[in-house]
Amino acid sequence: MVNEYETIIQNFSRVSCTNEELELLKTKYSSDVSSERALERCRSVFDLIKLLEKRDVFSVDDIGALKVIAHILNRMDTLNVIEQNNRTSNMQGTAELSNRIFLIPSTLLVTFHYSVCWFYHV
Repeated sequence: MVNEYETIIQNFSRVSCTNEELELLKTKYSSDVSSERALERCRSVFDLIKLLEKRDVFSVDDIGALKVIAHILNRMDTLNVIEQNNRTSNMQGTAELSNRIFLIPSTLLVTFHYSVCWFYHV
């Protein structure tokens, strides 16, 4: 997952945008950053992304803000990489849950199969 995350960040390092788009992004995330000076130092999308990462707006496990940025900048190539990463990680999570059986006290059997939870009275 970390390698995919780094690939997504690398994609953003090559993204260029207009000053208006960058200002729009800065405005959108200003409450998350809470530092006007830090935002003023952001001269590119990549600078802003690194700042947002530092402020824990997103992380390896939560890349929602990256999707929003890609969508605002209309970067379908980057959005596709993010979506592909999500599908891969969801499939891995499903594989981990697949075919696990949990016994809940006394009369309820819970089974996870392909991310569907089934309850059975025993």
